[in-house]
Amino acid sequence: ESRKGMVSTAHPLATEAGLDTLRSGGNAFDAAVAIAATLNVVEPENSGMGGFGLILIYDASKKQVRTLNASGRIPKNLNRDAFDNKENRRGAKTTTAPVNARAWEQLSKNYGKRPWKSLFAKAIAAAEQGFEETANGGSETLDIDQEGIVALRRRQRQEFRLGSACTQAIGDLLLLL
Repeated sequence: ESRKGMVSTAHPLATEAGLDTLRSGGNAFDAAVAIAATLNVVEPENSGMGGFGLILIYDASKKQVRTLNASGRIPKNLNRDAFDNKENRRGAKTTTAPVNARAWEQLSKNYGKRPWKSLFAKAIAAAEQGFEETANGGSETLDIDQEGIVALRRRQRQEFRLGSACTQAIGDLLLLL
């Protein structure tokens, strides 16, 4: 039990990021951004700054519940019938603008207390120094029907064993599928 704050995430480094943010004077909104940024690094298959989301906010000072819609945008005049053609249901034509990072920025700007750049310290450290793979990070979350993807992840896991550090040098490309 805690009266000052608690953090629970899917990855220990993300939990640390949230706790560090709270300990340094940040609030729950700051911690949420720090957590999301860190998860983006340590579990990119589950979280991403280029993705979409919906953030439910309770502003205790105003006693108000709000939502921050981080859904992608599509052209205003797009005709829905364009997707009746199966060729238009795949690839670039189906892509919307990813806005999670923008949502994090708005959350920080409107509700946070800590400086924006400080919220990324743990994520940057994990990206630069590497991090240990966790037992719940990986192929367990994949759709088992996608046999080719599962097989690829298994081959990748042979190189990144549980408990090993995964450090990329500046300029290296790490492709996670």
